[in-house]
Amino acid sequence: MKLKRVLTIIVCLFVTLLCSGFQEEDRKQTLHFKVLYGLPLVDLNIQGYVIPLILDLGSHTASLNKDIIEKTKIAKTAKMVNSLDVYNKTFTSPTYISSKSLIDKYLLTDLEFVEMEGYNAEFESGTPEILTYGKIGREPFLDKVLFFDRKKEICIIDQAYAGKKTDPTKYHAGDWMETDLKLNQGIGISLCLLIDSSERKEFILDTGSNISLINTGSVLKVPINLRNESIIVPLKLNNNTLLGLFSFYPFDLTNMKFDGILGFDFFDHYLICLDFPNKKLFLKKY
Repeated sequence: MKLKRVLTIIVCLFVTLLCSGFQEEDRKQTLHFKVLYGLPLVDLNIQGYVIPLILDLGSHTASLNKDIIEKTKIAKTAKMVNSLDVYNKTFTSPTYISSKSLIDKYLLTDLEFVEMEGYNAEFESGTPEILTYGKIGREPFLDKVLFFDRKKEICIIDQAYAGKKTDPTKYHAGDWMETDLKLNQGIGISLCLLIDSSERKEFILDTGSNISLINTGSVLKVPINLRNESIIVPLKLNNNTLLGLFSFYPFDLTNMKFDGILGFDFFDHYLICLDFPNKKLFLKKY
């Protein structure tokens, strides 16, 4: 009888561990995105309509343009939202809500959208219509870990735990660098980086920008106003670890009160792991 009881306990423990393993795996989802004009697009299923939207971690909220809102017939709420654009202009927009939305198999419940006219993205051939449909902001992921692999065009969404720092080697083996981040309510994931050995500058990590921008007054001795002239800037972590030399376009960001934007082109150089609850960023060179 004792042997039978011991075997029963072992079987129960095995089943419990197996089930917990499945639960752990269920919490982790792999999303696929496509890079178009340097921006990551995910297919969001709203009300049976599949809409390609920009995965824009530089934005707090999600947005849809009027045509998509009318097409999907999502419900309008009584809430109005004040939004800020990159030119520091504030505008008020109505909001809408989708009770169930899907990216691949990843379920987003009660996802709110701000009504937007579209984007002022500048491309030589004009802005592709697909880039004006809208965006998914970072709000649905603030309790998660996000791992980005731009070259494989995947984003892993995983459960995070406040007070328990993520181990990024579970997503990709090797040596990772670590730095702190902070979240601004209006725009961006803010990092303090060095552009020389002493001066700290604030940069915004923004997957919703296809190029990197730097404030004309931050590193330039003379102002440059031409958007088609890029400059090469060395970036370091606060411990003086060199991240590399990066190409930036000068832009007047003075009113935004930060020094630069690291666009999605930055993800060409590094695998990125974002631990939102613990406000940690992990970087690993390709």
